[in-house]
Amino acid sequence: MQKLILRHGDCVEVLKGYEDGSLGAIISDPPYGLFFMGKAFDDLGEGAAQRKWHEAWLVEAYRVLRPGGVIKAFNGTRTFHHMAYAMKEVGFVDMSVSCWVYGSGFPKSLNIGKALDKAAGAEREVVGTKRGVGGENMNDIVHGRAIRTHEDEGGKGVGAYGTGAKQVAIDIPITAPATEAAQQWTGYGTALKPSWEPVCVGRKPE
Repeated sequence: MQKLILRHGDCVEVLKGYEDGSLGAIISDPPYGLFFMGKAFDDLGEGAAQRKWHEAWLVEAYRVLRPGGVIKAFNGTRTFHHMAYAMKEVGFVDMSVSCWVYGSGFPKSLNIGKALDKAAGAEREVVGTKRGVGGENMNDIVHGRAIRTHEDEGGKGVGAYGTGAKQVAIDIPITAPATEAAQQWTGYGTALKPSWEPVCVGRKPE
């Protein structure tokens, strides 16, 4: 049985512990440099700063790969060119880009399971509740979203879509599928948003 070793730490420092030419392949998913959700780990600067950041770990990746070894690194559609440039600069050849294609749901997608029960005229059993927020009517509910209140606006909340309607905490019913068809389709929505991420591929010369 093969043993998987997980090493925690800064990848540049961890890679320094490997001997030259000791790995056959590297798959990496470094920060994309998009300042995701304002997180510091994804703030790589702009332009040349991003390329310099990538070069720091790619130099080590190049060193530990054996001749002919392959690297595949995920990145963002708006910033992958910086990483591709850095890969070329450190010596990787036969550069190409492949894609990871997937679907992610829209926030207001129709729940297919509930729609099937409704079409069948079946009543769904309430099996619990979850906390949410609502306004003056049920159409104002913002499921599972935190609401920021502004005292200087008279206690009005700013919801997920920037509405200024007054918000209150409410219990949202959780219902169970009532029909066999609904059970099969529970969790599926009607709106799939196609998404993709580039994967930069390179090879160390033999």
